[in-house]
Amino acid sequence: MSSRKRKRSSFKEVCLLARFSLLPHALDDVRVRIFASLQEELIRYNVVAGGVPIKFFDVGLAPGSKHGRIHWNDPHIFVNVRVKALLFSPVVDQILVGKVNKVGVDYVGLLVHSLFNASIVDQDLGTSYAFDQNTETWKSKDDDDNVIKVGTLLSFRLKSFDHADGIL
Repeated sequence: MSSRKRKRSSFKEVCLLARFSLLPHALDDVRVRIFASLQEELIRYNVVAGGVPIKFFDVGLAPGSKHGRIHWNDPHIFVNVRVKALLFSPVVDQILVGKVNKVGVDYVGLLVHSLFNASIVDQDLGTSYAFDQNTETWKSKDDDDNVIKVGTLLSFRLKSFDHADGIL
């Protein structure tokens, strides 16, 4: 048995329960209407799910549901749905890899999985790097060949993340 820690993926598959409110005209094809609503949620941070949905699949009625319901005089039909989702769900202290897409005097900007922005502020680059204004790169003080520039792949430890208006 190996004592090596297993690397945690920043992706996870989850099963979600959701309630959709459909107007009567949506009854022509309920599956298409629900799928269209789910598509609007892709690549937007979902607080309940705890991540960013990348893909939805295996959509069906929630357990115990046989049809939609109408409540009182509300014209909407409420449909309870079970759906599986692939989420981008990193955790603090996880190692991620990003491709540098911007270099500034006080930060390095990265693109993680070609979808998500990340940034490393100058204090987190430590004392081993210094910004070179002539080349607009971060250069290692110990190794002249170690340069952070646009296009560099960089491993980093996630210290925190924020989300606002669905953007991670």
